[in-house]
Order: sequence, then structure tokens, then C-alpha cells
Amino acid sequence: MTVTEYLKREKKRLGREPRVGFVGLGVSNRALLDRAQELVSSLTVRCDRHPTDCPPGIRTIYGEGYLEGIDEDILFLSPSVRRDIPELSVAVARGCTLTSDCELFFEDAGERLLFGVTGSDGKSTVTAMAAEMLSGIAVGNIGIPYAETENYTGTAVTELSSFNLSYLKPKTARSVITNITPNHLNWHKSMAEYISAKANILGSQSTLSADCEICRTLIGEGVHTLFSQELSESELLGLKAEHAVYLDNGIIYYDGERILPLSALADRTRHGVLNFMAATALTWGYADIEKIREVGSGFEGLSHRCRLVHESGGVRFFDSSVDTTPTRTATTLSGLGERVRIILGGRGKRLSLEPLRAPLVKYAEYIGVYGEMGEEISAFLDTDPHLSRIPHCCHYRFSDTLCELCRGLREGEVVLLSPACTAYGEFRSFAHRGDYFIGTVREMFPRK
Repeated sequence: MTVTEYLKREKKRLGREPRVGFVGLGVSNRALLDRAQELVSSLTVRCDRHPTDCPPGIRTIYGEGYLEGIDEDILFLSPSVRRDIPELSVAVARGCTLTSDCELFFEDAGERLLFGVTGSDGKSTVTAMAAEMLSGIAVGNIGIPYAETENYTGTAVTELSSFNLSYLKPKTARSVITNITPNHLNWHKSMAEYISAKANILGSQSTLSADCEICRTLIGEGVHTLFSQELSESELLGLKAEHAVYLDNGIIYYDGERILPLSALADRTRHGVLNFMAATALTWGYADIEKIREVGSGFEGLSHRCRLVHESGGVRFFDSSVDTTPTRTATTLSGLGERVRIILGGRGKRLSLEPLRAPLVKYAEYIGVYGEMGEEISAFLDTDPHLSRIPHCCHYRFSDTLCELCRGLREGEVVLLSPACTAYGEFRSFAHRGDYFIGTVREMFPRK
């Protein structure tokens, strides 16, 4: 359902023009606001900070009491807003409707063919690959905001976060969970709640990673496809899957049909292989096999995901700013497989740092720490006899840490941004942090 259809329906239900509010003004709500301005005169934007890009003439309420005195009939919530906040509960009891652009999108698909992707890691990449395989569009967390698809009637692949899925059980042609590892425990009340949210994407046409321990606990009757680098076809089918994507003698297969040799994949890292398997499983039967092969051999990955972004004087700089959990940073270190000077830090998610221990001991030559998690990470390093021997520094500002980490760089060394924490605080997003890193190192170390 489009926002236009929804607001017209609500106007008819209420017998008057609805009062509409927006909690948060990120990309999704801003796109909604642009549409709502054409249909509704009473609009309110509520933010914990001053909404600098709010259009003129719209009532804005911001600061500590931004949720006080809710008098709107409808509130569109940014994905990161929990609905059990007391002020929102009071508003619902009064008759206010809480919803989001994502919920409207899935309420009535119309002629569109929808695919859903979630997971702790890899979901953006799988969404982008699948959209390309299907010759469709990517919608949601990456790609086009939901509100901007009003006139689109084709195939759409949408990336769904645990925030989205906490309040939604989307109806899709097929869905996939790439993997599940501890994440967002500063928002979810428990790991069980996080897993439950992810599981809301599952339906009769679901795809899961059999290499993920938590995903295996979700396998039940009706699982469409399992994919794995570790298990054989017979082992996957033995787990009640109808179909299997697997690796045999360096070749990726779907139910015995040869897809691609690993040597032909553009990204042959462990995560790269799993992402291709997930996208293949999600789109099989809807996408042409030659298109699947073409994407697998040509897709080099998204920005800020362990990408070589600069070289100077024999020093290589890698940006993996998207690594916002210790587990993901550990995977990046292992996948890169080189000794590095690494930057850690930012704002934490209440996750254990334990997954970092072994990879840092094995791969870190120098550790730079910054941000709100600086003291906690530094204490983690100092209390381990192996980690404490690795030279490290800690500053609150990212730029100070980067400058100290880069002192005395020698030919052949590698600098890696893989923070294990969110970018919030000093930066707007992981992309903002990654772009700052790229711009700064290119300025500090011009190509020779």
C-alpha cells in the first residue's frame, strides 16, 4: 500500500483529515514526509535533536521532551524507535496508530513481486546481488526508500533489519536469513528477542544458512533451501530442506546443477561465497541462471565492506566501516588474513568483545582505539597478556587515533578500519565514518 492510499483511507475512516506525525527524520521518514505534504496539512516532526533538514512551515518538537503531548492520529516511526516507550503506549491507548513506511509497503504488494533479506551480516550485499539477478530494484535499508516506490510494479528485494521485523511479518515470494550472531543488544532486550525478530521473516519459501548455528535452530518443516560451504547436498537435504546450495570440489551447485567454480567468483572470501549462495538460493527459479552466473562473477561488493580504498608508498588502506560488531570485525580480520594496523571503537551495542581476542592476537600489529568505547576496549586489551603486548593508543576523536596509528608507516604495511562498534556519536553512519577515513588517508598519504 502506498502512503497516498493509506492517508486517503485514514481520512475516510476518521471522517476528517488525519493529524500525522513523524518520529525521527532519517531517509525513510523524510521520503514519507515529502509524500504526506501533498495530502495532509497537519504535520508534526518529533526528534531527540533539532531536525535541521525539516521543510519550513512544519511543526517541530525536539529535545528531551520530544514525545510529550502527542496529539497526532498517526505516527510514522523511524526503524530504530521502540514501540514500548511509555509516551507511545499512552498515545496508542488514546487511539493513535503507530506504523512505518516498511509496514505500508508490505500491507498490499499489488502487482509487485517481493523478496526479503535479513541477517546479522551480509544482508545489504545479498539484497544488492539478488536485485541485480532479478533485474529488479533494491528497496529499504539500501536502495530506494519505500515511499518512493509508489508507481513501481516490478520485482523488489528489500533488506529488513531486526528493528523492522520486531513489528512486521512480511509476506514475500521468498525470504532469506544470511546468518544470526549477537547484534543490537543495546536496543533488543535480549538475544532471544533479537532472534525472534529475525525469525519473523520466515515463511513457506524460506532460505537459511546451515553454517550458522542459530539459523540451524530455526530449521523446520517447509524450509525451501539451505545453503552451506561446509555440508554436502545429502547432509543439507537430511536437514529437511527441499533444495540445497553447496560446495563440492571447488564448484558451487544448486541441487546438482553446476553454477560457478569458486575461481570465477568476484569475491572468493568466506563471506563472499556465502553471500553468493544466499542470493542464488533466494532467486533460483525466478532469475535466469546465466544472470546469476554473471552477477557472481562480476559483483565486487558494496562500499565500506573490506574494500581496498587507497595505496601509497607500498602501504594499503582498507575500509570496512560497516563492521559494527566484534564478530564481524573478527571475520574481516580472518578473511583478510594479513597483519594490520587496525582502528577499533565508536559507540558500543552491549556486545562481548571476546570474539576479537584471538584474531587480534594473530593479525594486529598496532591497535588504535577511539570514541565512547575507547576505555572499555583499552581495558580489554590491557587485561590480556597477549593483547597488552600489541602497541595501542586511545583517543576520543577518530582523527587523533588515525594520526597516531599511521605514524611511521612502512612499505608493505596494511591499515584497516574495522571498528567493531557503531559510528554514532562522532559520525552520522558507518558510511560517513568510512568516507571520512578514505578522504583523510588520501590527504595524508598522496599517491606516489
